Amino acid sequence: MDTSGVYNIFRKTYDADPQIRKSAEAEIKSLEDSPSLLLQLFTILGHKEGEAPVKQAVCIYFKNKVRSSWQPSRNSTTTPIADADRQFIRDNILPLMVEVDPSVRVQLVSCLGPMLSVDFPQSWPTYMPQTQELLQANDPARVYAGLSALYAVVRLYQWKVDKNTRAPLEEIITACFPLLQVIGNTLVEQQDELAAMMLKIVLRCYHSAIQSDLSPALQAAESLTSWGDLFLRAIRKPEVKGPMDDASEASQDPWWKTRKWAMRCINRLFSRYGNPALLPSSQRSYLAFANHFIEKFAPSIVQCYFEQVDHYANRRLCFSPKCLSLVGSFFSDAIKHKLTWKLVKPHTEALIKHFIYPQLMYTADDEMLWQDNPADFVHKKLDPLEDFESPVTAASNLLIDLATDRRKHSFMLILSFINKVVLDYANEDPATRNDRCKDAALAMLGGLARIVLHPKSPVRGNMEAFLVQHVFPEFRSPNPFLRLRALMLYLDFSDLELRNSKLLPEVTNEVLRLLQDTQVPVRVQAAMSLQPLVREEATRSIIRPVLPQIMNQFLNLTNELDIDILSSVMEEFVETFSEQMGPYASQLCGQLSQTYFNIMREAVNADGRAEQVDFDSMGDKTYAAMGVLRTIATLVTNLEITPQTIQELEAHLIPLAAFTLQHELIDLYDDTFEIIDCCTFAAKKISPAMWTLLPLLHQTFENTGADYFDVMLPSLDNFVTYGAQEVGNSDELKSCMMHFIRKVLQSDRYGENDRVFGCKLAESLLLNCRGMVDPLVPELIGLVFQHLGSNEAIKTRSFRVYCLEVILNCFYYNPSLTFTTLEKAGATQAYFTQLTQALAKFHRVHDKKLMIMALCSIFQLSPDQIPHSVQSGLGQLFEAMLAMFETLPKAQENRQRLEKMYDGISSDGDDDEDDDDLTDSILDGDFEGEDDEEDVGDEDREYLDMLSREASKLHKSADASSLGDDESDDDDEYLDEEVLFESPLDKVDVYDQFRNMFSQLRQSQSPVLQAATNGMTPEKEQFVNTVLNHVSTA
Repeated sequence: MDTSGVYNIFRKTYDADPQIRKSAEAEIKSLEDSPSLLLQLFTILGHKEGEAPVKQAVCIYFKNKVRSSWQPSRNSTTTPIADADRQFIRDNILPLMVEVDPSVRVQLVSCLGPMLSVDFPQSWPTYMPQTQELLQANDPARVYAGLSALYAVVRLYQWKVDKNTRAPLEEIITACFPLLQVIGNTLVEQQDELAAMMLKIVLRCYHSAIQSDLSPALQAAESLTSWGDLFLRAIRKPEVKGPMDDASEASQDPWWKTRKWAMRCINRLFSRYGNPALLPSSQRSYLAFANHFIEKFAPSIVQCYFEQVDHYANRRLCFSPKCLSLVGSFFSDAIKHKLTWKLVKPHTEALIKHFIYPQLMYTADDEMLWQDNPADFVHKKLDPLEDFESPVTAASNLLIDLATDRRKHSFMLILSFINKVVLDYANEDPATRNDRCKDAALAMLGGLARIVLHPKSPVRGNMEAFLVQHVFPEFRSPNPFLRLRALMLYLDFSDLELRNSKLLPEVTNEVLRLLQDTQVPVRVQAAMSLQPLVREEATRSIIRPVLPQIMNQFLNLTNELDIDILSSVMEEFVETFSEQMGPYASQLCGQLSQTYFNIMREAVNADGRAEQVDFDSMGDKTYAAMGVLRTIATLVTNLEITPQTIQELEAHLIPLAAFTLQHELIDLYDDTFEIIDCCTFAAKKISPAMWTLLPLLHQTFENTGADYFDVMLPSLDNFVTYGAQEVGNSDELKSCMMHFIRKVLQSDRYGENDRVFGCKLAESLLLNCRGMVDPLVPELIGLVFQHLGSNEAIKTRSFRVYCLEVILNCFYYNPSLTFTTLEKAGATQAYFTQLTQALAKFHRVHDKKLMIMALCSIFQLSPDQIPHSVQSGLGQLFEAMLAMFETLPKAQENRQRLEKMYDGISSDGDDDEDDDDLTDSILDGDFEGEDDEEDVGDEDREYLDMLSREASKLHKSADASSLGDDESDDDDEYLDEEVLFESPLDKVDVYDQFRNMFSQLRQSQSPVLQAATNGMTPEKEQFVNTVLNHVSTA
């Protein structure tokens, strides 16, 4: 087909007749592998004539084809683009970018990334010469194309840290950035939107180049001076269109976007490379640059940013939100170095009053959002992740940084300002006073709550009176924003012990009343504010009688808003009032399940599968569903389960789990598997209804859940443990379990950590289905011996131990069959050699008991059932068993200690971990007396630096380990005790078993026992008697 024919086909995709459109799409599909198609599309795009929508469609198709077929993935069925076509595209795409309309150019630019990632620089040596030629042209269209091409290649290297990998970028910076800076200086003086869009690309090139490293060329003093001057000029450039009406208009203005990117460049330079106080030890190579930056350039930045604050305070400019956020972030970093702090310090009060405080006021947009879409308001204002990069967050962070890093100067200054605003509000006429003022002041106080409540705080003792006088009355404010703020303040200061014993019940009643408020955001915050109250014994008696209504309100809010921020509150209620939940547990579980279905119904499209696109739009629903599932798991775990209760719960939960698995809601697999685990564990049996989930688990494992086997295992283990009789009597169920084990132990998809879980399931079968799985023993031995007998040594201790223990379990299950299988494979001697070498790794109670029971089973065989190679080593095996007995008491003591620790943690609950420790370290010293004029270290940076050092150690360790064949020290020298792990061996008294075995063999004068004990030292004989006596006195 000729080019005009191809054009007409794409033209038909815009036809009003759906049949014609469908036919055209089918024709395009049939042309996909045509060798001339891409070149024809190129011709269409380069032709000056042609309809814009058709060219747009052609370009989008071209872009998608390049992205998918330039270098298809290994598993892709896409036909790669022919080499000749690739060369033609490489030679002509940059010239084409000059000729096309902007809407087409942006699509072509998006093709460059995939092409460059494969071909640059080796297979595309003409790219940079073409780009430089475009940059040096006098034609704006050619320069624009050159800038776009330069940004595409710089962006390719922005996250590269290895010097060899970054080498091409260093060459690009040296060759192009001086010219780029000249272009930027020309553009910043112009007024048209095209110049603004081009300048934005200039600034983005610089920003991408400094993401991970700062080139020596850019560290030069003359480079910093010239680029820094460009950044400041871009920030100070007057508004071309005149004053903007609102922030949203500013956000869309091209020149405000250049201001934003200039600020981003400055902030990145300052925070990562130019502030000596923030440089971690791993980046001390930048110290010379940082000292030059802080002394020579930082004062100009501080002056420029204060000019922006002045413009904002006097409303001379309507700032875009991102620019406001960048100003706040800069000052948060600036106050940490003593030189810039000296520049900021005289203006601290102005920053507080004219920059931080106004941004914390609720706005007309907030009021409109509250009225029009309260759910969105809740997401934006109450979910901390939603507002992460907002100017409000940046202002709040600056406030906290001032109060902590420079508290001697700033802390009481801030509190005095807050107190003045609140007192002025109290003294004003209620009919005319501005509620926004008090709300913002209380927002400031809430942000400082952890600091105000610190034991060393000079104002902690005054806070109860302040709350009573200025906060708690707002529970009944006619303004819903102040009702909301009062609830937030109580939550912020809930750690304060109230001296007046009547206050807490009064607050509880107010919060419960506000849980029924007419305004959704107030109800949500009231629900969140109940969480600390439920921890107080004095308030539980108030909450307990209305518990059903509270839980219903929680569920109604979750249904209405699709939010997960209430999940932790619901979980705590379930844990705290588990006894009271019993009578209506089934009803609550049914409501939770219905809530889950309501949330996720929209996540499933017409063909019955979960939507795989637009995760952002589904994120809130997914997280809300996760919260519901976690609450269900908590409910099942904490209830006193009766057979009737579990049957009622299963009626709700099995359809829920089936829905999740059938519709492949992958993000919810973890929590769904936990619910199955909780139900089966609580019931201690597998009901007929529950068995219907096993085929779904198997199907999920085969399709979308292969990477979730570790979280699926507890449920599978419960099926085997509590359904052992059914598994043992069903070839189908045994086959199903073996399929899990076989795939995990054989597939290249799984590493050794994953294969451990396969071994655990094999062990469960052997321990729980005793006498019922004989046909599986040979295959299980074969599966693990593929690894034990491999020339490629096992890399991790844990996997070696578990492989050895699968065969130990086989010996415990049926020693004769196990020996027969090992002998047939010629693997007996190799196995026992590895076993004796690994004895020191059998550290846990379970390891030791299994070894004892397996060896007891072996010793009870007749001599003709024991291979000759083993008979000669029976004494060594007997000593190995004694060694297990010798260390068993210590292992049991260690496990009991861990169980007590776990019980203590569980009963104490999850307090704020050690959040207070961080505050303690920040506020170390007196609030008034400590000098705060020196540099302030950044704890986040120090933490990241620590991680960087640890990562470096790991890389070195990995390099070292690759030189030898020793097993890696995965986590510890031994396997850790698994406190929650339960096994049939837990109930086995190994001392009693040993005594019975020893007594029987001694009475029968067994040659096996004689061979095992022959030549024992007197010390060993005495220890045998000790073990026997331990049993006899038990």
